[in-house]
Amino acid sequence: PRAWLREHSRSLAAPALAAAVIAASIAWSWVEYWGTPALALGGWALLAAKTCVAAAQACAGLMWIPMTRGLVARVRATRLRRAFDCDAAINCHAWLAGIGAAAGLAHGAFVTVAALVWAAKPEGEQARLGAPAPLSLGALAASRAFVTGLALVLLMAATFPFAMAWPRRAAWLAGTRAGRALNAFPNFWAAHHALLIAFPALLLAHAWPPIPTSGLLAGAAATPLQRALGRANKTAILLLPPLALYALDRCLRAWRSRSSAAPRVLSARLFPGGVLELVLSKPRGFKYSPGQYVHVACPALSPCEWHPFTLTSAPGDPHLALAIKAAGDWTAALLALVGEAGEVYGGRLVP
Repeated sequence: PRAWLREHSRSLAAPALAAAVIAASIAWSWVEYWGTPALALGGWALLAAKTCVAAAQACAGLMWIPMTRGLVARVRATRLRRAFDCDAAINCHAWLAGIGAAAGLAHGAFVTVAALVWAAKPEGEQARLGAPAPLSLGALAASRAFVTGLALVLLMAATFPFAMAWPRRAAWLAGTRAGRALNAFPNFWAAHHALLIAFPALLLAHAWPPIPTSGLLAGAAATPLQRALGRANKTAILLLPPLALYALDRCLRAWRSRSSAAPRVLSARLFPGGVLELVLSKPRGFKYSPGQYVHVACPALSPCEWHPFTLTSAPGDPHLALAIKAAGDWTAALLALVGEAGEVYGGRLVP
């Protein structure tokens, strides 16, 4: 076991940290609702719904961290790289998004069951258990929580197929118009950025009490700790700090990519076998180690697409060199552009 732990410690550190945050979020919800009238009214389904949404809230905040490239680069440059596998950041993001989506769907199912259990109780029993007013399923269906929750489900259903391996890479879909659309990187980029804008707004709007539990937690049956936890917006606490860090990182990268210090293309040569050699100017103070990669964009093809390529130049060289093989739509278009013009102008690179 010790040898296995030593071998897999870097791949287990991030999942263990994420699991701890998810467990803390679930514990928050359990402490908030345990023994309250809301739990008596909604039954086990309400507790299951709160458990699922607690996991979804944690994942909704954590999934931004692996995509904050500046933070990942800082971790890679410190001793923390021994504990975290920075090369698996995208996989970590995908797993967190998948777990969060599954937990969110389960939350919706359990909330529906809890609402039915609650509404099925006679009005007298609801009042005896502490409900401020009888629960109306019609009012619940027209509530902001239901509308935003449904919008979140539809948004995920529309955008996730562009990121998931299935059915995007299914053999029966290959070669079809739908398959080409799902595998086109510009469509993936547009879908992800639509999710980037709409998801936080809908999630924060959804975070207000979907059923009248806040009033129940304010009663005498709730402890001071439960009332304090009930007043706090856990979604905002878990989501906004990582989201702000990610937004700051994106702004810094956009500024750096457009600054006068951004590398320029010195030469572009085509070799047999569909390989392009790009030689770029080296920014002052730029340091790297053999095997590291950079993200490259060509505004002539798309100003928004950035693709990672391994540096083939030595750290001591006065320039940066990349060897790019045509392996997709963007790289094939880049090689075609070089073949037509003989040289690429306006290429950008962000360290």
